[in-house]
Amino acid sequence: MNRIFATSIMANILPALARVKRRTWIIIALVLTTMLALALWAMLAVAGWLFGQGQTLIASVPVLNTEAAKVAIEQAKARVSEQISAGVPQLDTQIEAARAKLEQAKQQASEVIAAAPAIAAGVGAASVGILQSMPAADVSGQELAPFDRFPGLIRTSWQKQGESASVSYQGIADFRALITHYAAGFASAGFSQSVESASANAESHTYSKGGEIILLSAKKMPGARVELQLQTQSAERATTP
Repeated sequence: MNRIFATSIMANILPALARVKRRTWIIIALVLTTMLALALWAMLAVAGWLFGQGQTLIASVPVLNTEAAKVAIEQAKARVSEQISAGVPQLDTQIEAARAKLEQAKQQASEVIAAAPAIAAGVGAASVGILQSMPAADVSGQELAPFDRFPGLIRTSWQKQGESASVSYQGIADFRALITHYAAGFASAGFSQSVESASANAESHTYSKGGEIILLSAKKMPGARVELQLQTQSAERATTP
């Protein structure tokens, strides 16, 4: 049935189209062509405008970034310049102070160098005097302590009277180490200790064991020397008023 309907329509339309003049068809074709051309031109114009806007936007981004970077660089330069300007006076002051200290050190060094020969001569003379005043070897006598004497000591005198005896030593030694050496030695030998007097430059001790008593007297002397004296004493003599 559809076929019959389409056939009837075509049978009505075709004779009508056949009756349209050729001039009319030409005019219709020109109108359609003009409209198509206008549509294409509009599309091209819109595309060109959009392309131009995109190029402008793209070109503006680096410009903006460049301007911002320039501003940041100028601000950084200004800050650095301010810091340098503020620090230069302080640096100048520190340099001048360092120069003054250097000159003072040079002056002191020159004075020390100039005085060095005299100082050396004085020290040498003092050392020679000390060494010359000390005996080169022990004098005759005996040891009163029941252990070895302190290293560096030389026996300078020996005396015996009846049951008592005394011996003296001198030498270059550490005073405190000497006191410790004899305190430990007498303690290991069974003696008890009694400190009679003590100061920074001299000490006196009494060491006793049964009926035996040994008096120790030590003192500092010039030139790092020490003097030590040991004296034996019987218990009966020590208790006699």
